Amino acid sequence: MKIDRAGYPFIAAALVPALGLAVSRRRGWAVPFALLGGFFAYFFSRLRHALVDNGVPLSMVELEFTETAAMRASKAVVAEIAALRADGVRISIDDFGTGYSNLSRLRTLPLDRVKLDPSLIADIEQSERARVIVQAVIQLIKGVDCEIVAEAVETSAQADILRAMGCHTIQGFVFAEPMFEDEYLGWTRDAGSSRIVA
Repeated sequence: MKIDRAGYPFIAAALVPALGLAVSRRRGWAVPFALLGGFFAYFFSRLRHALVDNGVPLSMVELEFTETAAMRASKAVVAEIAALRADGVRISIDDFGTGYSNLSRLRTLPLDRVKLDPSLIADIEQSERARVIVQAVIQLIKGVDCEIVAEAVETSAQADILRAMGCHTIQGFVFAEPMFEDEYLGWTRDAGSSRIVA
């Protein structure tokens, strides 16, 4: 869906109540975006003002883009994202491995975290080829100095393989199924030393 520029202030403002609630509970908040030509630098400027005006610390916000959206972002959009990152916002790419990345572009993007697409790791227990590909992707992400997150990890064997490859941030059913906030808060108190990304 393409959104008219005039609607950006309203979209930015609509995000703020949820972000403010997360802050009041001392929780960070990840905001997913699929640019695909639908957002301009103006939107991120409006988002910044909406956050600052409502007292939401930028350090508690993470903006999450699909791989394809990140590759297609204009120079002006990348500059606005970089400015937000410089002021504390974390920037991540989601579903990495399903789009068409320009590797030299990846090196220049302002990124903190790259999340591997579940399709990359689905067969790593059974397939040597899958393991070789995942290992190469992990080394690539390390080369641009980003945190690596493996999503939709379902078994302990998958988690062990990923850790051995150098991916130490893992999320998925291997830890727990979806739960309500109160259940999650109670569960995290008893989760031990494993690192969890919700």
